[in-house]
Amino acid sequence: MKKIPRKFIFLIIFISIFIICIPIYYLVMYFNTKIDVVSKFAVTENVRELSYSQLGDYKLDVVCQNYDITNDYKATYEISVSDEKIAGDIVDNDVVVKIALTSNWYSQDAFKSSSSSTLDSKKGTERTFTINGLDIFNNNNFLLPNPKPTLYVLLTYSVKNNGVTTKYNDIISYPYGSYQVLTGGYN
Repeated sequence: MKKIPRKFIFLIIFISIFIICIPIYYLVMYFNTKIDVVSKFAVTENVRELSYSQLGDYKLDVVCQNYDITNDYKATYEISVSDEKIAGDIVDNDVVVKIALTSNWYSQDAFKSSSSSTLDSKKGTERTFTINGLDIFNNNNFLLPNPKPTLYVLLTYSVKNNGVTTKYNDIISYPYGSYQVLTGGYN
């Protein structure tokens, strides 16, 4: 029986360690930088975290007008909301909207949000929201995957049903690519 040369044993050990360490590094990085969107939005009452595909009570339209991570480092979104099947009436037809971009591959600074704005749910009004400081999402680190951040839309509204008013805070997530980007963005 032929003996395996020592240099091949070391090579096999080195490759095995490399194959094990890289996935562990990415998992540790992901869970250590995981951002809790609910606490970042600072909402506590009747919070529902939804995917954009789970919307059923109202219609929410999101269009990214401009996504610039090269010069201005900002994104501009146009958002409209209309109540379609909400059981009850939205108090004063007002829905407060705030948006944020975040990625779990970065530090806690990777939560970039806009200011809040009120939309009229009956008239289907549109508002433009701008998020600044997107230079953190510029892909300068070759060890991390492409940092396509998730867009989160916080809708805060109160519904009056049978004389009882209930406040809701819905956080809807839009992975990058699930909404239309008109100019800019990632390739």
